[in-house]
Amino acid sequence: MSGVSDLEINGYILRLFVEGVAVFFGIILVNRIRTLEWLFIVLGVVWDYVVLIYEIFRKTGFFEGVLFKFIDVAAGVLPSVFFALGLLFFLIKLRR
Repeated sequence: MSGVSDLEINGYILRLFVEGVAVFFGIILVNRIRTLEWLFIVLGVVWDYVVLIYEIFRKTGFFEGVLFKFIDVAAGVLPSVFFALGLLFFLIKLRR
């Protein structure tokens, strides 16, 4: 990893571990509960993990080019969209 400090590498390793645990527990949760609102919350967590892996690849120079700059914006926004949809479905469920 050229241009990446040891502190950044340690931060990425820690984030990969913590988010990996969150994804694991999220998948178990969705498997047991199976409601639409939790599905979107867990999708947000999973997609955030995917964005982290993509960010690591971008930092190491694996993905380069104009197309990937567009993907940066789309990938960064999707977790928030999934979280917002999950919370919206929670609110809709509470109003019934």
